Amino acid sequence: MIREPITGPRAWTRRTMRESDWRIAIPSSCLDEIEQLARALQRDPVPTCLLDPADYELDACRDLLGEVRRRLEEGPGVVVVDRIPIEELAGRPQIEAVFWLLAGMVGRPVVQTLDGRILVEVTDTGVKKQIGVRGFRTNVAQPPHVDNSFNRTPPDHVSLLCLRSAREGGASRFVSFCSVHNVLLAEHTRLLERLYRPFHQDRQGDYWPNEPQTVFFPVFELRPDLRCRYTHFTIP
Repeated sequence: MIREPITGPRAWTRRTMRESDWRIAIPSSCLDEIEQLARALQRDPVPTCLLDPADYELDACRDLLGEVRRRLEEGPGVVVVDRIPIEELAGRPQIEAVFWLLAGMVGRPVVQTLDGRILVEVTDTGVKKQIGVRGFRTNVAQPPHVDNSFNRTPPDHVSLLCLRSAREGGASRFVSFCSVHNVLLAEHTRLLERLYRPFHQDRQGDYWPNEPQTVFFPVFELRPDLRCRYTHFTIP
């Protein structure tokens, strides 16, 4: 357990975080590459899951996404890239292809659901939030959480692409779990100690028959740096 306050760019608050720390504008050189990429995908379509950034001339985008990754791993841990010109792309398949290639420059895409989906649509399908229903299928507000926290190996990074603004609500919020750790250390040390011990976390229906319905992991763990896995829906 970490018993000293965490310092550095990851332990931010709203008062200490500047917009320039988390927002990155896409430079014109990168936008030009995306336009050329869209033409190439239109001319020679490839299934999204087979697309590899190494197959395309995207030097400016690599520089951009390299900086994104640096801020994710060495900076505040959250970045807003402003913005992919989705209105200029030829429909949903091309948008997904461009998003896939750009995200692939940050890290390797991984499966998010039991049925093998890597790209998942966050939309209200009309179902109610309950055990076995993932939050991204509902209209229920989701307090700060760690995506896929019940997975045995949660992803290092998570990316979201907004295709259409919600009629109401839909705002995204971010929280530094390092700052949360600091508050707990200062005000609730004994509770923080408990969070370093395992909890049962519900797998939200993402398990095969005869598999356990829960996983058993702590909220905070050192691997070797501090990691957090918390979603209030999944801890009974």
